[in-house]
This record gives sequence, structure tokens and C-alpha cells, in this order.
Amino acid sequence: MTYPNSSTSSLSDPSEVHLLYVLLDSNLPTGGFVSSSGLESFAKHGFLSTIPPFYDTEAASDLSDEKRSNHVSTSKRSISEGVVDFARAEVENYACTTGGFVSDSWMIVNDALPSASTSSWQTAESGGGGGGGGRQNSQPEDEDDLVSRIVNDVIALDRYNEATLLSHVARRSSKAQGVAMLTLYTRGLSEPELSGLNEDGDNDHGSSEGGDDLYRDRMRKRREMAKRIVDGYKRSIRKGDSPGHLAVCWGVITACLGLSLDRSIHLHLFLHARSLLSSAVRLNLIGPYASSQLLLHPFKRIIEDQTLKVISMNTSEHYNIKDRRHVHNNNDNNPNETAEDQFWTWADDAEGEGPYTTWPLGEILTARHDLQHSRIFNS
Repeated sequence: MTYPNSSTSSLSDPSEVHLLYVLLDSNLPTGGFVSSSGLESFAKHGFLSTIPPFYDTEAASDLSDEKRSNHVSTSKRSISEGVVDFARAEVENYACTTGGFVSDSWMIVNDALPSASTSSWQTAESGGGGGGGGRQNSQPEDEDDLVSRIVNDVIALDRYNEATLLSHVARRSSKAQGVAMLTLYTRGLSEPELSGLNEDGDNDHGSSEGGDDLYRDRMRKRREMAKRIVDGYKRSIRKGDSPGHLAVCWGVITACLGLSLDRSIHLHLFLHARSLLSSAVRLNLIGPYASSQLLLHPFKRIIEDQTLKVISMNTSEHYNIKDRRHVHNNNDNNPNETAEDQFWTWADDAEGEGPYTTWPLGEILTARHDLQHSRIFNS
């Protein structure tokens, strides 16, 4: 499947394909093992029952015992169907509440990193900024100031994510997985210091007139800056200045690793859906064969639909803090607006923009997770 922002080169790039294989490894310590995404609470509250309830009591009372038995037998659903129904609602809600944070954190970091693209070498070397359309100043920004600015932007976005999560259970799960992802990047995904490694790799991107050396030099600078950004972000989390939510952390590390934005979003939702099915297996709702079957068939459509929804969002509908600062500054300086109009500007900005919940029942059941007498997962 081709996404709106995909290019033919990214689809066939062996480096990106290899990175996808690595990130798909189920043995990676991502912290998702302790989260059921609300499925445990959903099942414990009886919403996965094979017998749907009679909401119309008068119609139910009119049925004889035999007719009622036949009605129930014909309207039964399997547990697998219940899991698919849950996933359809939950993945949509998850995409609408986190997808924009993945996009914006990815763009914030990617715009600052030196591009690995051959076509952008000359522009970047002449002080044109990062690879994704960074600041176009005549004087290049000092690297220390650039890293500090990027980390501060990521922290502001992370705090925004914290404010949009509706329960302590969702916040706890998101922060645990976000910190795990940053630790994974530092200890398991960053390039190791091995002799001869840098000299032998990535020579297929070279060009004439010393292209190989130029490419390796830019990749080295990109890795160094990515490490500084991640380290600065981790320090802010340890100091309590930033919560470290999964969506923001995922966007940061995939930008640092060089994964394209559309693949980052798709992989984010795929791993979330796969973790949901893993939780269903450990809750003894379905078996491992059924899990693979659901992931291959009905979940494929669920994941693709939500990925397209996030990718096709207009940039103005995302939560980019720089854009929103510009919007608010323009609104504050508008002389034609009354005081009352300016007071309600936040409501106009929020309507149709930013994260939104599509499944209130799921949010309520997730918030009730800690009220269960016994539980396997922490969310």
C-alpha cells in the first residue's frame, strides 16, 4: 500500500527496510508487555460477552423461552469478533489521540538533523538548515542553541500530550513505554563504537567528487546531533521537566534513526495493534493462531485506515507548537476582535484540530482499570 507522502525510493531503500525488520522484533524491550490498552478492563466489565444484552426489555419479555433461546443462539458473537470490534474502536481512538504527536515530534527533530539526501548536501553545507525545512537564516544557528531549541520544543509538545490524556492509567502506561523506547534507542539502536564499522557501511549513497566521504561525514554529524537531542530529552525526563510519553518519544527516535514519517506512523499503530492481540492471548481470550489470523486479515484494514487518516491530515491540523504560537500571536494582535472574541479564541482553535477522543466508553473503562480486584496488566 502506498501512502500520500511515500516515495518510490523510500519503499525500496534497503536501509529503511532493514530498520523496519529490526523495529518489528517482538523481543525488543519496548515496555508494551505490561499494557493491554484497556482490553483487560473491557473484558472484566463484561463487554466481550458472547451473548449481547437485551436493551429492549419489552421486546425481550414478549419472547417465549424457546424463541428467546433461538434469538440468543442466532445473535451470539465469537470472542474473536468481540476482540476485532474492540480493536476497531480502540485503534481509531489511539490514532486520533496520539498520531499528531508522533508526526509533530518527528518533524521537529527531522527538521534539525542534517539530511542524508544527496540532493540536499550543497544546500545544507551552505547554511540552509536541516534536512526537513529548518530555519533559512543567513547565519547558521549554533549547534548548541539548535539542540537546546529542539529539546525545548519536544518538551513543550510532550507536556501538551500529558494534558490531553484523560486518566492516570493512560498517562502511566504511556510514560512507561516512552521511557523504555528512549532507553532502547540509547542502549540498543544507536550505532556502536566498533573499529572499521563506519568505514565499511553505507557506501551505496555516494556520488562523484568525493561523495562517499561527504555522505559519511554528514551521517556522522547526524548521529552525533541525534544523540545530543535524545540525551537532552532524557535529562529533562529524569529532572521531571518532561513526562516522556510514548507518542513523542516514538517520533523522536524514528526521526533520529532516519525512518520516514509515513512508515513511522504506520509502524507505531501496527505495534500498538500487535500488542493488543498479544494481551488478548495472555488474557486467554484467543489463541496464538487466532491472533496471527486476526493480525493478518481484519487488523490490516484497521491499521491502514487509521494510518491514512493520520497521514492525510493537513499540517495545520497537527499540533505543531511553533505554528500554534504563531496563530495565538496573530489572534492576540488582531485589533478588530473584541475582548470576548479573544477570550473564546482557544475554543475556535480546538474545534476540529488537535487530539480528540472517538471512544468515550474506552476511556472510562481504561480509567477503571485499577478498580479491578485482580489484574495482569498495569493498564
